[in-house]
Amino acid sequence: MKLARRAMRTASADDSRRRLPAAASAERRAHLFAPAGARALPLRCPLHQRRFGRFALGQSTAEFALVLPLLLLVVIGLFWLSQLLEAYDFVSYAAQAATRYAIVRGATSPQPATTNDIAGVVTNMAAGLNPKQLTVTTTWTPNNQPGSTVEVQVQYAFQLPLPLMPSSAISLSASSEMVISQ
Repeated sequence: MKLARRAMRTASADDSRRRLPAAASAERRAHLFAPAGARALPLRCPLHQRRFGRFALGQSTAEFALVLPLLLLVVIGLFWLSQLLEAYDFVSYAAQAATRYAIVRGATSPQPATTNDIAGVVTNMAAGLNPKQLTVTTTWTPNNQPGSTVEVQVQYAFQLPLPLMPSSAISLSASSEMVISQ
């Protein structure tokens, strides 16, 4: 019974007093237990927090509004750069693969490779790229006989998807040269 009355008395006393936030009461208690000569922590005035806290929120919103377009530009630029690097990687790999296709299908093989066959190999490999933007050039030096060389050059016009700007294309090209084996 005594505990219940004491709890009721404490609750009513707490209701009548204004409770401080945990951080503020900790600051006030800290200087009571500090050693002699130690500097007490400055107390934060609730009026000061109310006055400048609101402006700090507005300042961070303004800074976010200034930084967000730059951040989006960097993220989108990295996305376009990764697409460009993927297209260049495809162009260089397609040139090597087409050259390997051509060296094992020389004039003495059962099915000799033609310029259209080599272009078809490259076009069939072009997943995710526009095949109309691909150009494949095949050159045999001096001819398609074993011991001669074959050079395959692959070019791709990479279109940057820039909004509100005229279309600009970046030309990517790679070539590969090998000796015909059969």
